[in-house]
Amino acid sequence: MSPLNFLRLLGARTAPGARVHRYGRERLQRQGVPALAPGSPTSRTRRMNQLGATYTLDDHESPDLDAVVRSIAAEPDGPARRKRAVALLHVLGRAWSSSFSDHESVEAAHDYYVWDVKARIPGFWLWTLRETPWLDSESGTATGPSALRRRTEATAAVHGTDADGLLHRDIQAAAGRGGEVLRALAVGGEPTAADILERLRRQRGSQRAGGDHDHAAALLLYRALAVRTGPQRGPSATGAAGGPAADVSRADIARAFAEGDGLVLTESGWRTPGACLRGKPLFGELRDFAPAFDGDEALWEAVGVPRPGADDAIAVIRRLVPVAPGGRRTEPDAAAQAVLLQSLQFLQELAAGEPEKLRGKRLGRLPLWTSHGWTGRRPVYAVEEAGLAAALTAAQAPPVWCPGAELEQFRDLLAHLGITVVGGDAIVPYAAGPPDPDAHATARLSSAVAHLREDLQRSDPATARELQGSWDELTGLVVHIEPALACTVTLPGQPGPPGPLRVPVETAIDWHEGTLYVRHDRVLARSGGVGRALAARFRARRREVAHAWSAAWERAESGLSATEIVRAEDRIEERRAAADAEHAQRLAEFHQETSARHASVGRARTVKPKPPAVKRSGAPSGDSSAAVPPRRLVDPGLLRPVLDRAAITDRNGRAAAGSTGSGPGRPTLSGARAEPAVPQQRSALKTFSAQDQETVALDLVRLALARDDEELRDLRAQRGVGADAADELSRFYEVKSFLRREPDCLPVTPHEYERAATEKGFFLVVVSGLEDGAGERATVRIILDPLHELSAHPSANVTLTGVRGCRSFSIPFERAD
Repeated sequence: MSPLNFLRLLGARTAPGARVHRYGRERLQRQGVPALAPGSPTSRTRRMNQLGATYTLDDHESPDLDAVVRSIAAEPDGPARRKRAVALLHVLGRAWSSSFSDHESVEAAHDYYVWDVKARIPGFWLWTLRETPWLDSESGTATGPSALRRRTEATAAVHGTDADGLLHRDIQAAAGRGGEVLRALAVGGEPTAADILERLRRQRGSQRAGGDHDHAAALLLYRALAVRTGPQRGPSATGAAGGPAADVSRADIARAFAEGDGLVLTESGWRTPGACLRGKPLFGELRDFAPAFDGDEALWEAVGVPRPGADDAIAVIRRLVPVAPGGRRTEPDAAAQAVLLQSLQFLQELAAGEPEKLRGKRLGRLPLWTSHGWTGRRPVYAVEEAGLAAALTAAQAPPVWCPGAELEQFRDLLAHLGITVVGGDAIVPYAAGPPDPDAHATARLSSAVAHLREDLQRSDPATARELQGSWDELTGLVVHIEPALACTVTLPGQPGPPGPLRVPVETAIDWHEGTLYVRHDRVLARSGGVGRALAARFRARRREVAHAWSAAWERAESGLSATEIVRAEDRIEERRAAADAEHAQRLAEFHQETSARHASVGRARTVKPKPPAVKRSGAPSGDSSAAVPPRRLVDPGLLRPVLDRAAITDRNGRAAAGSTGSGPGRPTLSGARAEPAVPQQRSALKTFSAQDQETVALDLVRLALARDDEELRDLRAQRGVGADAADELSRFYEVKSFLRREPDCLPVTPHEYERAATEKGFFLVVVSGLEDGAGERATVRIILDPLHELSAHPSANVTLTGVRGCRSFSIPFERAD
């Protein structure tokens, strides 16, 4: 048995405890300790006087604990004192829940016939521990716990780094940052939001009096405040320690930041939240931005600092334009160029992601920096190839836009700015003499293209997939060296003469002829020459392609052989392209087959007119039904297919399978009229059944395909087939009919889905415009292999989406007369 266990058996305690206070009095059926009880700590008495309390109820004391802390406080050796203090903290931590937590706070009350409880304050024994100087500060001075704070970044920012006010680092490390014992001893922790706001006010005041802007200190305060800026909180109640409110609400923080000059320290000084912006300082010195740091979004959103908007960027660009007309041809300095570039890139981000924010901004009259200087007039031209743009500038051509970066960065913004792009069709290479192919340069070019392809496939496959066209098209270019090479450029939108411009260039490509023209063979190796010309064939990352060209040419000149690298995604894309080509061919063959059947008949088949079936039950009652014409189906006998308008429609922005898409566009809201708009009952008599609608739809399909009842058999009454009709070639047709416009989503049953998945000759036929007089033209849309063309979303049935934008064969109808 250890000595410690033996002492425990003898009844020795391992920690001090608390007992009922010796000076407690029985009053009003409770034990009360007077405010002026012998030995009452000064801070206890002062707090009770502030509350108007005369007693604390059911209060405790701990003579043993008092003796220990007085002994530690009297220890002259600093390291020994700190070691004993740490040991006591550990003892208190182990015994806290069993011996002290129930007596940590007590009720402070006034005795007048009944106990009038004012608040809860710390127990008598805890006030003693807080006032006795038994914990060391950072300077090694014995200090009362309530006068110390734990060292944190926020504490240093708010309260400074005074060593006498900080808890010694050895004690803090041993006790831990969040110990409940230190909290009970009133050792200060993180500053509250109110502390931080007050510190910001003091800093603003000192700098207003002539001090320097301390951005580093302000940033620490903002970071500390951002941590405390969470969901809406109200002011906390007075705590057990009787101190001030621990925090303030988000609304209080926002009001504090908006008072006077504001509490946002920008590069230009103190600003209110509404006078600055948040985020990256895109606009340089032309707009004030709140300091940026990790996690700043919560703080600046809470106090009301807005994000930059389109209007901000537009205003900044206008401020960059010199007021004096003579200065508008002076090139902007480096700082202005950086601001202009970042402002344009910001507008491009809006154009690509949130184009609705650019509506009505009149960007078509925004001043732009061009080859002629600043201009707000149009047309302004944009040229993909940098060499041609430089040549147009040198030739004093109409203004060419100079955005300061690759043109591909601004593709979505060009239309908003009213910039005219000079495309490849407007640029024609011009050679003075007959073509003179250079076999050696052509072979070297083919080898360099192979090395470029290998390099991109190995190191940057995403860029390789941006190629428009095929690698064989690049490899097959024939090089012509033309010392007097020029290009004829037709600028669209010019009011009249002089017509096309002829400008000298170093490189030009005629993609229709498969010819690369260069002034001299040295241009072939340059990234800014042939590299730029070939990079224009890529949708994006052209700068990277141009720089990679120089290395590819160097490897080709060294005689190295390129390895053809075909990645898995490229094989998938090749297979997808082959499947699309096969699908397009099958749809074209079906179109030709339908046209041939109509030609062999000699005229479009007709269906004998039938009187529409009238539903005699369930007619709406009331005068309103009599005033509304009955709803009827179109009569197939009175319609004929318009064969010269039948066409194969290509894909139009269909979403990939499994994608959610971008959702519908934002609706346009109507204004409320002054007069009431009470809904009226306007239901009309429906003179047909669902079966009648299906029958009319199938009749129109027969008319569209030039087939009769035997050539296109009706299978609707046969269950489990997964199709409504079949032709003489055993091809299946599932017909979906709609009274008005076709929807973009169609439900199909499990049987229909299985038939579409297992039959190569399966057609989904969408017949729309079946209600007579509804304003929609009757149309038959035939979709071959719908599971390939449409996106499937399983539910109870399967929903196929993308009907309106898929590749299909569409046949409209018109009245036969």
